[in-house]
Order: sequence, then C-alpha cells, then structure tokens
Amino acid sequence: MGQYYKALLIEESGRGSDYYEPDFRKLTEHSWIGNDFLEAICSEIFDKPKRVVWVGDYAAKKLYSPLKNNEGVIIHKKGWYAETESLVNNLSEKEVVCFYKKTWENKKEQSQLSQNCLDIRGSYVVNHTKSLYLDGREYYESSKFDWSTPEDFEADYWCAHPLSLLTAIGNGLGGGDFYGKGRRHIGEWAGDLISVSKTIPQDYKKFSVIFDEREEESLEANNE
Repeated sequence: MGQYYKALLIEESGRGSDYYEPDFRKLTEHSWIGNDFLEAICSEIFDKPKRVVWVGDYAAKKLYSPLKNNEGVIIHKKGWYAETESLVNNLSEKEVVCFYKKTWENKKEQSQLSQNCLDIRGSYVVNHTKSLYLDGREYYESSKFDWSTPEDFEADYWCAHPLSLLTAIGNGLGGGDFYGKGRRHIGEWAGDLISVSKTIPQDYKKFSVIFDEREEESLEANNE
C-alpha cells in the first residue's frame, strides 16, 4: 500500500508547530522541483529557520526493529523495518512519536500555506543544526534528468526535491516512497533546524547529494 506524508514545521523556540498536507500525498508524487507545495514550504522557511520533518503515516507503527537482509540476517541493529532505512538522523523514539502525533494524530485543522512559492534554484538550503548548506542550483544540475522522448521538440527535465527527501521519516515502508540513488541520505536532516536563504552563513560547510529515482539503491552495503 502507499504511504502518505505530511510536512511538519516546528518553531525554533519549540513552542509552536504547523503541519501541512500536500494534494498528492505520496513522497515521490510531490517531491520534485517545481512542485507548488514544496515551493510554498520553502517560502515558509525563507530566512526563518524551523525544524523540518516530512512525516510518513507508517513512521511510528513499529520503531527500531532490526534491519535484515533477504536471508533474515541482521545487518544493522537498529532500523525502521526489515526492509527500510536505518535509524534516521539519530532521532529518539520519543521524538518520532512526537512528530507523528503533531501530524497524523493532530485534531486541529492543518495550517494554511501562503501563496508565495520559492524555487531553490538560485538559493541555498541551510541546515543550522549541522552547519551545512546545499547549493540549490548545483544540486539541480547534478540531479536532473530528461524525461523527453525523440518525438518531443525540447528537453523535459525532472528533478527530485531535496528538502522533503532529506527530512523524511518512514521512507521505505510503502508504495510511492523513494528507493533510488541517494536513498541512504533520506532523513539525514529530519528534525533539524533548516531555512532557505540567498546567502551562506559564515563557516558553514557545503553539502552535496544526488537523488535519482531511476536507479534503485540497496541499503545493505551502507549498513554493514
């Protein structure tokens, strides 16, 4: 079955949070550059750092079971499920449950996104927790691919959006999740303090990643 996601933004102070649900709720259905929902979320954190988490509705159903390969051999002591990501960004069980409750068990209506959209090409996605930044333009140029056919008159580029993928928890538990190249980086920034900016903070280090769903990536080699 397919897994649905909601975006959670938590104020830097930790005293307030808002959650948002995309029209197309599976991770790969909305996680692409040019998607209005992603660009509206980027606008919400433009020069306003917030803790960002993309919370899957399967994320808290079975926490930290051993990660096993197809033969049932444990290849990582802590993981999400037998066939999914290793422990995401060192999050505690308490934190994951908290994120889940703030989105999937929240009784209040979801917050309304502004109509402003921000394309990360020409901006930087900044992780203030880890003192890292991702160059949006460079990321796009390295991760995009051409969907066009010989019959098309021009190139038709598609590129996965790094914000939702880097902050997702629960990836690998359902249809529509991301299994491509770069999969081992899914969730590496989940719960971190993140903003989008036109400038790079002093002394922050460059972070590079490529997400390409055309090439499936096994986690086994990365968890040995």
